[in-house]
This record gives sequence, C-alpha cells and structure tokens, in this order.
Amino acid sequence: MISNSNVRSRGIMQSKHRHFSKKLFEINSNWTSLTNLSGWNHFRIAGRRRSADKKLELELMAVCDRNIRIWIARATLRDPLQWAPGWVEPRAVAHAKEVSLLS
Repeated sequence: MISNSNVRSRGIMQSKHRHFSKKLFEINSNWTSLTNLSGWNHFRIAGRRRSADKKLELELMAVCDRNIRIWIARATLRDPLQWAPGWVEPRAVAHAKEVSLLS
C-alpha cells in the first residue's frame, strides 16, 4: 500500500504534487485560471523571479489584455483547483473534475 508521503517504488519517486514538465513554467507557456482573474481566464507566463526565500514566482499576463499582469508562486500554479496547463475551457475542466470525484 502506498501512503501519501514520498516513497520510492520501482525507482520512481511518488509525490503528493502533480508532476509538470519544466517547460510548463518557461516564458510564453500558456495557463488557464479556473476562476476569472481581473475578468480573464487565459494567461501566458511573461516573467520569472526568485522570492526572498528562493521560491520561483511567475508573472502571468492576460492573453487578451497585456496590461493585466499578476505575480504568483509556482506552487499556486500547480494547484489543480485553481489552474490548468494550456488554454482550455474552464467550465470543461471543472466539469471533468466533478465527474472524476463522483466515480
């Protein structure tokens, strides 16, 4: 039985976080917010920086309005309840999650 903690099984590290390719956090990567942020859902990574505690922060720019920019921690972007990689219809993602929770 595999617990929620990190365990080594057949040479693969299990983690409580979803695994994302490093490419998803590079400049110009596309992300969808599952809730409206300043009226928009689709964003592109426009900048990167390290916080004082050395954690990666990403500047997201709304695709349809380049004046809308927000800075968030990479950990926030990895949260499946808030964000989805790529440009997807937010309602479709929310519906798929509801269906998977019911099964």
